[in-house]
This record gives sequence, structure tokens and C-alpha cells, in this order.
Amino acid sequence: MRIETVTLLVGLVALVTTLVTAFMSRRTPPPVPELSRWRAGDGTLPPPPDQTPASVHALTVGEVTSHDIRLSLLDLASRGYLHIDMTSGPKSDGWSLRRTDKQLSSALHDHEWFLLSGPFSDALGNPRTCTWAELRDDSGRPIHQAQRLLTEEMRRRRWIPDEKDARHSVWAWTGSVVLLLGIVTTGYMLVDWLATSHFNGVLGGAALTTAGVVLVSRGRRHAPLDADGLAAQQACLIWRDQLRTENLNDTPINKLADVFGRKLVWQLAYDDHAGLVAGVDAELVRAERWSQRVSVVPRWLTATEGTTPSELVDQLVDFLAGSRHQPLGERKRFPRPRRKGK
Repeated sequence: MRIETVTLLVGLVALVTTLVTAFMSRRTPPPVPELSRWRAGDGTLPPPPDQTPASVHALTVGEVTSHDIRLSLLDLASRGYLHIDMTSGPKSDGWSLRRTDKQLSSALHDHEWFLLSGPFSDALGNPRTCTWAELRDDSGRPIHQAQRLLTEEMRRRRWIPDEKDARHSVWAWTGSVVLLLGIVTTGYMLVDWLATSHFNGVLGGAALTTAGVVLVSRGRRHAPLDADGLAAQQACLIWRDQLRTENLNDTPINKLADVFGRKLVWQLAYDDHAGLVAGVDAELVRAERWSQRVSVVPRWLTATEGTTPSELVDQLVDFLAGSRHQPLGERKRFPRPRRKGK
């Protein structure tokens, strides 16, 4: 058997094995330590300590993205710091985001403090209003800076792996070795191809190189987490299950909008909002039987009259899945806001 054929077979086997292993690793969650449930004084289960919808989503996917900053904006609105007007534009680009008069709390996370005291404040520190498109396309890149602050916080808490952890993971080391072998093999086979006109060896080297790239990229997502990171992941799962089991049947109809608004952002973070929408729809049907007409649009949102829960959620999902466009040109930076007392 010619060396070119052997190289092709080895490369294909390595590539297929790598792809299958990488795919299976995504389906197998890592083992987590036992975590005692935290409960409030009345026995209820509040959100995980120090976690927000943005951090929950980042824990789920293993990294911080601009999606998490959009979640932060919705979360800040649900907590009373922002008001979102969905009627100010035909799409989410035209949505108006207004800073409310609520005083900033020391419990805010760094990226939340930055968003509220940076792009949503004028030079004198007064609240201001801007559209999502203005915020997204601002040359100061506030979304990018908030994303960086959230990343720093989660790495500091060991909730997501640091770059050095990713570089030293088994995936990264194995991928580096395979990638180096693939590059050397491809170079050698290119010379062989010029001499013998057999191209199979080049294909084998390219397949081996691709396998190395896949392994290295998976290393960034499979860096080992310590006990803090694994405990935070389990806390997310416990809170998700708690949200799923909460029943809206006992919710007074005049409180339905508040409960819907409180749970909605968390459910969006888990991409697990179908059950919530179905529950709210069922309560609305029950209310109509008693000739009660209520709006379930949360107080922190302004929506078109008659918007149904499913329509509202669809619009918010589109907002979260929006373009990751970054403006070109000069990249000025907002000064990092300093908290009072620091």
C-alpha cells in the first residue's frame, strides 16, 4: 500500500474520531458535586446567590457573548432600572431604552453598573434614553465593554475557564500535537505530490490538520472547572427545575403580569420559556371565562395593545438573537465608572 493511501486513511480516521468525540462531549454534562439547596426564610427557593440571567446563560454555554449583555438589559429592566418601549420602532433596533430614577445599588455587578452609569447617563450623570441601535452601534462599544466586564467577573469567580486553563486542558494539548503532525504531514505530502502526482497524501494531511483544529477549539470550551464553577452550574440546574415546577394556578389574576415579568427573563436565559407562556395563556383563558380582561405585559415593558404572551416572547427572543454587528472606525472607550465609596 502506498504511503499516500496510508496517510489518507490515517487522516480520515483521525478526523472522524475527533468529530464523533467532540459531538459526544457536548451531550455528556460534566459531573458536579452535591450542592445543598438554599432557601429563603419562608421556605421558597430564590435565584442562585450572586447569579443573574446573564451569568446563568454564560454558565450554560461556557462563555460570555453579546447575547448575555442583551439579557442583562432585560434583567435590569425587570429589576426597575430600565424601561423598554417596544412600540418606538418596528423592530428591536428602534426599541427605546430609558434609564429610570431608581438609585443604583451597591449589589449591582460591574457590567450592570457600567451599563447604567455609562451609556444610559449623560455627562452630568443624569439618566438618558437611547435606542437599541444607538447603543449597539456606539463607537464607544459599550456592549463589548460590558461583555468584557462580565467575562472578567465570571473568570474571577471561576465560573468559566480562564484562557490559561483552556490552553492547558487535555483537549488543547492533544489538539496541538495533532495539529502539528497534520501541518508537517501536509507539507511533506505536498512535496510528494509534486514528485509523484498522487494527491491522496495531501488530503490525508489536511484531514489530520482539521482534526487538530477541532480538538484545539474544543479545548477552549472544555477547560476544567474547579468546585466553584461546578457548584454554580448545579445551582443553575436547580433554579431551572424550580422555575419549571412553579404553578401559576394560585397566582391572583391582578398579579399575573408581575409574576410573568419576574420569571420571563430567567426563562429566556434558559431558553425554556414555552411552559411559562402556555401557563400564562391558560390563566388568561380562565380569566376570560369570568369576564376578566387583563394585560400580562410586565410593567418594565411598553408593548402594542393586544400583544399576546407568545407574541411578546417572540419579539424578545428576536432581540436576544439579534445581529452582533460592531461599528467600524475609531473605538473610543467609556471611562470605567467608579462606585461610590471606592
